[in-house]
Amino acid sequence: MINIQDGAYYNLGRKTFIFFVLQNSTGAIGVLFLAIVMGIIGALMGAGASGLAGIVTAATGLLFVVAVVVEIGGIITARLKYNTSRVMLDNSALHVVKGILSKSEVAIPYRRLQSVAIKQSVH
Repeated sequence: MINIQDGAYYNLGRKTFIFFVLQNSTGAIGVLFLAIVMGIIGALMGAGASGLAGIVTAATGLLFVVAVVVEIGGIITARLKYNTSRVMLDNSALHVVKGILSKSEVAIPYRRLQSVAIKQSVH
């Protein structure tokens, strides 16, 4: 367990990194879904329309590569967001600092917080 000291900034947890990755993966998931649909269409066309089936197969492969590249970009962006986000508790507020190129800090006074849920697994 981390001993939280007043006025020290802390990194966010691993679950937050996973959340950032999922947030940045929507584009890759959409392109991958489109590649799967194109693959199904190509399989249904079969060998009967060889010229068009070849184009559909090539488009499917290209969409798959685009999905992988978009996902890699999403993971890199998520890592940058994760590495540049910090939180701090002081006597009066919760401070959140975030930003890659331009930093911003938000201070939330304790009186504005409505609930705090703490979960801890057995270590």
